[in-house]
Order: sequence, then structure tokens, then C-alpha cells
Amino acid sequence: MDKDDQHQFEQRTTPVEENIKWIKTAWRLERIGFFLLGLFILYALLGGFSQGWLSDSLYQNDPTSTQITYEKYLRSDTESPLIIAYPVKQEKSDHITLSGKFVNEYDIINVSPESAVIHRSPGTMIIYPNNPGVANTGSVQLTLKPREFGIYTLSVTANNNSPFIFKQIVFP
Repeated sequence: MDKDDQHQFEQRTTPVEENIKWIKTAWRLERIGFFLLGLFILYALLGGFSQGWLSDSLYQNDPTSTQITYEKYLRSDTESPLIIAYPVKQEKSDHITLSGKFVNEYDIINVSPESAVIHRSPGTMIIYPNNPGVANTGSVQLTLKPREFGIYTLSVTANNNSPFIFKQIVFP
């Protein structure tokens, strides 16, 4: 029998006996694996694990209220900015209260403005930003680093306004 006449999905016996059913199954599983790997890589590139379109988040009720910018998804042991912009009430008495499990599980790497005063207690952190010479809005930028992976909830209150409650997922 000529090789050209033989159909590619027919069982062959030389030089090795082939089981076409298993070969087709392996081929299909390989294609499914390549497709899933491609989806996983696309998800990662879009920010599904940190720093990207899916991860970046802006949280605000209305244009005149507190605005929080953070990453929803974060890798453990990497630094992440948390930016809190708020309407100024009285320059010297402005304060931001952070509470939740988040406060005890993150290390603060940097605070901007550097003149900010931070008071910490278990489960609560109060920041007095000391933003001199600002017009209508003040802001604080915290550079945070999670200690370990998990799902953390944070409540942010600026100048005793209603709190914002959001979650951050930290991957290993």
C-alpha cells in the first residue's frame, strides 16, 4: 500500500501499532491546554494579578466626596499605592481613619506628604495629613506592602464622612 493512499486517521501497524482514538484525545487535550494557557496569560497581562486594567480601581461616591485609588489585586511582598483624596474641611483638623484587618496586615513603606502624623492601634489607623496651603482638596498617598496573602477589607473615613469599604485580594 502506498503512503499517499493511506488516510491519516487510519490505524497503522508499522513500525509501531498506533491507537488513533488515543492520539485524537491527546491532540484535543493539548489544544484545550494551549487555549487555557493563552487565557491565563491574557488575564495576567490585563492586570488580573496586579498592576493593570483589571486591577486598578477608583472608588468615589460623588464628585465632591472622598476618592480612593488602589489596586484590587496585588502580589504579596510587592509595594502598592493607596491614594486618598478628600475635600478639606479645616486644614489643621483634617483626618483620615483606616480600619479593618487590612491595617494590621500591611507595612507602610512611605507616606506622602511626609509631614503627615500617623496614630496606630490594633485594627485602626488615624492619619493627620497636615496639607498646608491646599485649596479645596487634600490627599494622602500611602505606599503599602502586604505581609502575606489573603483577602483584606479596609474601611476609609475622611473627616468623619460616611466610610468607604472595599476589599483587596493578595496573591502568593
